[in-house]
Formats: sequence, C-alpha cells, structure tokens
Amino acid sequence: MFWVGTLILLVAGALILASTWMAWGTGSRGLMSLSGWDWFDIGKQGGGGEGEVVNAFFIYSDGRPLFTGLCSLILGALIALIALLMLIFQSRGLGGVAILFSIFALGIAVTNLTTILRSDGVSVGVGTVILIAFSFLGLVGGGMAMSG
Repeated sequence: MFWVGTLILLVAGALILASTWMAWGTGSRGLMSLSGWDWFDIGKQGGGGEGEVVNAFFIYSDGRPLFTGLCSLILGALIALIALLMLIFQSRGLGGVAILFSIFALGIAVTNLTTILRSDGVSVGVGTVILIAFSFLGLVGGGMAMSG
C-alpha cells in the first residue's frame, strides 16, 4: 500500500503542477483559452480597482475569486517533492503533509471551478478538470501511503 500510495502522490503532484499550463477556462467555440499561468501573468500586473484584489496568487474581481497558476505550481511541486522524499526515506509520516497540501489544492480547484462555471460564455478547461481530479487523488494516495 505504501509504494502504490506514494507513486499515486508522485503522479498527482506532477499533474497538478502540469495543470498550471493547461487551459483552465475556454471561451465560446474554443476562443481565448486561459491557463493558470495566464492568470498568474494577469495577477502579477496588479492594478485592481476598489473592492478588487489582484496579485500573483489570487484575483478577486466582480465578486468572483480565482487562484492563479502560481498556487497550483507551488502545491503540485510540494506534493511531488514530498512523494519523492517518502520514496527515498521510506517514510509514511510525510503522508499527512501531502494530504494537507492536497486538501489546499482541492480547495483551490473547487473555488476556481465555481468561478469558471459562474462566468458567462466560459467553459471549464482540461486544466481545471486535471487539477480537481489529481488533487482528490493526492488525498487518496496520501491515505494509502500512510496506512500501508
């Protein structure tokens, strides 16, 4: 169980990281596809108006929150790194930390999903689906690695 769970964590972390550069939302007929990294580029420019938050990690505009690709990049890398450390040191103890980071990634993914679904003329991109699926799989892998 430990080995399978840790390998699942490694794959989950790598795909969460890779989702950063995949389309998180796509306009009508596939036009204007924005990845998590595109949102990071928008956020790092700043310049939000009154009642808006715009930074490299998070954008809040028109009552809609969105975490940028910097968050998925960091969390995916941390989950993959923890999985590698678990494999190297054959330690189950780090599984709890991987589960914690997977919970953060899943929360970010669900927040972004609800924002995308509330936006007119925007459909969910493959990056968002991968972010959600593999954040959840990180929870499963972490649990398996700790119990095995």
